[in-house]
Amino acid sequence: KWTTNQIVTNWLGHYSPQLFLSSVLCGGSFSSVRLMNSHIFQLKIFQMGLTWRELKRFNTKRLWSIVILEDVPQLAIQGYFMWMSQLSSAIAVSSIIFSGVSMLVTMFGLATEREIYFNEKTSMITVRVTGSSVKDTRERCCSLKTALENELATLLEIGVDSIEVMKPSNIKNGL
Repeated sequence: KWTTNQIVTNWLGHYSPQLFLSSVLCGGSFSSVRLMNSHIFQLKIFQMGLTWRELKRFNTKRLWSIVILEDVPQLAIQGYFMWMSQLSSAIAVSSIIFSGVSMLVTMFGLATEREIYFNEKTSMITVRVTGSSVKDTRERCCSLKTALENELATLLEIGVDSIEVMKPSNIKNGL
């Protein structure tokens, strides 16, 4: 749950109206949450604080949102229209076929994501960095996320895509 992540809870306390507005502008919550976690321009509004794993878990909810609440009703309406109008034009038939294919592709894609999510092994390491040099340069240190990921990947001899460094949060005399 997101509420166990204090960074996300604090972010939601400050930016929930903007999250709602971006859901309307982006056409849905899935795109909006991804945007709000993008760290674009290093603006705080785009630093929601969800981990990659939390984002993947949230995206698996798309099955209910897209397939059950969008695609199935759309197929039902299209089928009902064809049945009532006794019309089986190429456009109506191809629309049903493409809706069905879209539903299948979404379901298979989500099944694959879910399989990856449940088979993935993770370790979480928390490091507190304190001292006068960190205290004086907090903002600069917070923006070194990519450099830190690259250095850790090199040190551990693994791919940089296997490492996720979260945005540091302030603690007394450090990060």
